[in-house]
Amino acid sequence: MSIANRLYEGVMPILASSVGPFFRLSARGRIRLPERYGDWRLPPGRYLWLHGASLGEVQGLIPLCRHIRERWPAKRLLLTATSPTGIDAGLPYVHEARLLPFDCRRFIERALAGCEFEGFVFGETELWPSLLTVLEERGVPRVLVNARISDATTKLYRLLKGMFNPHIRALTAVCAQDESSKGRLLELGAAHDRTTLSGNAKYDRDPLINSPETAHEIRQLFIEGSEPVVTLASIHPEELQVWIPAIQENLNKPIRFIIAPRHTERFDFFAAALTRAQIPFERRSELKIERRPCSNPVLLLDTLGELESVYSFSTASFLGGTIRDIGGHNPLEAAMYGVFLCAGNSRWNIKEIANGLALVGAMVDVSTQRDASAFIANIAAAPQEARLKGERGRAIVEQSRGATKRIIIALQNVGVLPR
Repeated sequence: MSIANRLYEGVMPILASSVGPFFRLSARGRIRLPERYGDWRLPPGRYLWLHGASLGEVQGLIPLCRHIRERWPAKRLLLTATSPTGIDAGLPYVHEARLLPFDCRRFIERALAGCEFEGFVFGETELWPSLLTVLEERGVPRVLVNARISDATTKLYRLLKGMFNPHIRALTAVCAQDESSKGRLLELGAAHDRTTLSGNAKYDRDPLINSPETAHEIRQLFIEGSEPVVTLASIHPEELQVWIPAIQENLNKPIRFIIAPRHTERFDFFAAALTRAQIPFERRSELKIERRPCSNPVLLLDTLGELESVYSFSTASFLGGTIRDIGGHNPLEAAMYGVFLCAGNSRWNIKEIANGLALVGAMVDVSTQRDASAFIANIAAAPQEARLKGERGRAIVEQSRGATKRIIIALQNVGVLPR
C-alpha cells in the first residue's frame, strides 16, 4: 500500500466521525444514516454488487440490472449509492439496496461481513481507495462501466497519483462511455487490453410511457388545457432567480409551467418564492388529494417519482444544475420523450450528451433572465417547432443505444458473468 493510501486510511475515519452530526441535522442526511457507517445487515449469501453515486449514475446501471435479472434470474443483485435518491431509483431492479459506507476500512468490512461478491460493477468515476483496496484483497473483480472522467478529475488524479493510479491500473476491466474518457483513463494507467469503448447504458433505458395517447391521459391528471408546457426540472433555488422574472413576463401567453425542485426539503422554499412573486400556482401534493388537475399557470411538483410522467407531455424543459455550477443533471429522461431542452453553461457533468443534443439543435443555451424569457416566448409562439427540435433529441437517444450489450460482453470476458 502506498504512503498516500496509508495517510488516506488514517484520515478518513476522523472525517467520517466528524461529519456525522451534520448528517443528523439534515432531513435528507438522516435517511439510512447507519448504513453510511457499515450497518448493512445484508442477508448472508453471494451477490453481484453494482454501485452508482446518485440518481444519474444509478440510471445508467438500471438497464444492466434488468438484463442480468432476465438472463440470469438466480443471481442476487446488490445496489449501492451515495444518495437516497439513487437507492430509491434502483431498488425495484435489485434484491438488496444500501447506502455506500463512508470510505473507511472498518465501515466497509462491517458492511460486507458474512457475504461474498462475484464482482463489483461501478459507474462513471466512483473511485473510492479504501473500498477498492478491500475488494482487491478479497479478490473481487472490479469493473468500471459507463466510465466518464473530466479534465478536472484527470488533473486531480495526476496530482494524487499515488492514491488513485494503482487502483486504476488494477481494475479488472474498464468500459468507457466516450473516446475522451477512454484516453484519459489509459493515460492514468488503465490497462490497454482491458479497456474498451462501450458507450453509456443510460441511453438503453426504455420510457415508461410509450404512446402519445397515454401521455395525453396522464396530462389530464396533472394540468388542464392544451397549451405547451415548459418544465423546470431538478431546479435549484439559485436558478429560480433567473426563471421567476421570466415566468412573470410571460404569464399572459398561452403556456403552462411545471416547477420540479431538485431536493424535497426545498419544496416549501419554492412555494414561498412563487407566492412572493405573486405567480398563481398550485401544489401537486394537494391536487392529488383533491383528485383534480392544476388550473393555474404554474404547477409545483412537490411529489416524488412523477417527473418522468411530466416529461411525457412536456413541450420543453430546463435542465437544472446548469445555471448553478454543479455540472447539470441527466437530460436523457427528457430527451427520450422528444422534449426540447435548454440549459445553462455548467454542463461538465453531462458534457458528451449535452454536446450531442446541442449539435442537432435539440438543446439551446439559457443562462440569463433575458434568455429564459425569450425561450418561453418562443415556445408559446411556435410549440410545433419546439417539438420538431425535441424529436431530434429523441433520435440521438435511439442512435446511441447498445451500451448494455457491450458491457455484458465485457463482464463475461472477465468472468463476472457466465457466457
